[in-house]
Amino acid sequence: MGTYTGNDLNNYKQAHKERRFIFQRWKSWTMSGNGGNDTLIGGPKNDTIYGDDGNDNLYGKGGNDYLSGGSGHDYLNGGSGNDTLSGYFGNDTLDGGTGSDRMYGGTGHDLYVVDSTGDVVTEYFNQGIDTVKSSISYTLGANLEHLTLTGSAYSGYGNSLNNRISGNSYNNFLWGKSGNDYLYGYGGNDTLSGDVGNDSLYGGTGNDTLYGGSGNDYLDGGTGSDWMYGGTGNDRYVVNSTGDVVTEYFNQGIDTLYSSISYTLGANLENLTLTGSAYYGYGNSLNNSISGNSYNNYLWGNSGSDYLYGNAGNDTLSGDLGNDYLRGGSGNDSLYGGSGNDTLYGNSGNDYLDGGTGSDWMYGGTGN
Repeated sequence: MGTYTGNDLNNYKQAHKERRFIFQRWKSWTMSGNGGNDTLIGGPKNDTIYGDDGNDNLYGKGGNDYLSGGSGHDYLNGGSGNDTLSGYFGNDTLDGGTGSDRMYGGTGHDLYVVDSTGDVVTEYFNQGIDTVKSSISYTLGANLEHLTLTGSAYSGYGNSLNNRISGNSYNNFLWGKSGNDYLYGYGGNDTLSGDVGNDSLYGGTGNDTLYGGSGNDYLDGGTGSDWMYGGTGNDRYVVNSTGDVVTEYFNQGIDTLYSSISYTLGANLENLTLTGSAYYGYGNSLNNSISGNSYNNYLWGNSGSDYLYGNAGNDTLSGDLGNDYLRGGSGNDSLYGGSGNDTLYGNSGNDYLDGGTGSDWMYGGTGN
């Protein structure tokens, strides 16, 4: 075994006008960088490399190596073999390389690269916000916050923390478990399950399946024909395709749908907001709240006691059945109360107000 200390390394740097030292002899080495930003590269045997102070780059290469970053923001790469990597202080990147590696980032916001089922990542409580990039299916261990799937990895599972889990271009299964999680499917036909907590699910491209679970969840299928089920809680949905399907069951919360296409609320959905250039919005048998956008909208409450808001544009609002509240907003609007005891506000513009049957209250606002 050979030993090369920081003082020896400093002498080497001064002599060779560089900050890089490579050990390639067929023996094991112990190296210490001490101060400065060092690059230390081991050989084919079992090496021990200490970065010490500074922002260091440590490479174990072959053998079963021990790499210790010390203070600073360090990059540790074990190479081949079953390596042990310790980042200690700073925001470190730990890549065990091939083999079954043990990685401990220490304090700071650390990044881990995992490529084997034998890799073990250890973090302790309150030691930063840490991320695992995994080319295999992976479950976040204790005290790990974020997971990004790379390569052809299929599944990613969270833990009890507030996780951010991102898929790749393949068909992924992402499960947040408990905590308020963010799940991103990106490419592929993905299945995302928030489970417990107030979760945000983004399908990305492809035909995705999103399950909110319990809690007040946000579900956005992205492009493609997506199936979304929020579960219990007051959920929010984003719809942008006629192929999107939103499912809610009885008494599972007050749910809101944001649609960039014309849309009719399905069963057990309460509220609708039109976005983009969507033209019409239709309610159901519940007490709905339906809001238009800046275009000329047609809003229909259907049965139930509904709230209709035209907002900008020259809108047509129809309360139909129930005791409805209609507000035209700006523009020249037409408001029809239908049956029931309705309240109609024209607001600004030259509006037309027809209360229909029942005892209605109407106020035109400014304009003729």
